[in-house]
Amino acid sequence: MATKIVHINKDNCATVVCEKCGKYKTINLDKHKHNIRSCKVTCRCGNSFAITFERRCAYRKQVDLLGICSNFNNHKHFEINLIDISISGIGFRALEKNVPQIGDILKVQFVLDDIPKSHIVRHIIVRRVVNNLIGAEFCDKITDKKLGFYLMP
Repeated sequence: MATKIVHINKDNCATVVCEKCGKYKTINLDKHKHNIRSCKVTCRCGNSFAITFERRCAYRKQVDLLGICSNFNNHKHFEINLIDISISGIGFRALEKNVPQIGDILKVQFVLDDIPKSHIVRHIIVRRVVNNLIGAEFCDKITDKKLGFYLMP
């Protein structure tokens, strides 16, 4: 059984649609703000399926790209492997022991695997660190056309 991703909107509600009959139900998740991640649901038509709730507001694309980071706090450079990217940030794996800390501001450079091989240079702030996996948000809230086109389905 494939798990279906259901996005949670800004009002903390999610709409679940049955793929078999098309019936839908909007669920208020206020009681479960931080607890709920996934569950199994059964529609009135009898169809059962698994769902995973997603709180992200931007589409995140899985990638496998190499890049370089420069840490402004300690002036060190290190190689990274980007594992996902969205219009608002990136997830990457530090390839060296020089792992940044939450709140560090980094300059990241990488080349997309699109046809023109677009070169991206952005400033990021580290929001999450788990071992060598880092989640970061773009500091500059610019609209990057190259990145926008790259993320289009």
